[in-house]
Amino acid sequence: MKIERPEDEELKELIESYGPTYFKEKQVYLEDTKYGLNQVKSKGEVFIEVKRADKVLGVRYSDGERYVLPSGRIGYDESLIEGAKRIALEKTNFKVKILRLKEIRRIHIKFSDELVERWNFFFESDIIEKNLDGEFKDIKFLKKVSKNERYPS
Repeated sequence: MKIERPEDEELKELIESYGPTYFKEKQVYLEDTKYGLNQVKSKGEVFIEVKRADKVLGVRYSDGERYVLPSGRIGYDESLIEGAKRIALEKTNFKVKILRLKEIRRIHIKFSDELVERWNFFFESDIIEKNLDGEFKDIKFLKKVSKNERYPS
């Protein structure tokens, strides 16, 4: 089994900095999909809720029809917080400040060729400034909905 999670020390520091959070475990079956050799070694995936008043920012990727939270995998060479800020900037062109850690999920993913334990981290953030030099992104501020509708399953 491949494990994509941060070291215990980083998790401890994250919780000390942002306080206790909701923890959830989940099973996902992707038996028609290969994990693949091109997967970047990571310590998990982050999802960033970028807020403006009572709305959250959604990103529509080129292969999708709906808007979702900006997300991406975090490499071992960066912290979860720095990675979350990088991903928010890459996906939305907004520089953000991380306000809190909303949720941690430990996901067990069964691919056709591998079993993976991947940790997901859901952060709430606020916009600091827009990066005017970035490329156009398909983003939209959406009315905030219930937690179950807002986060990917």
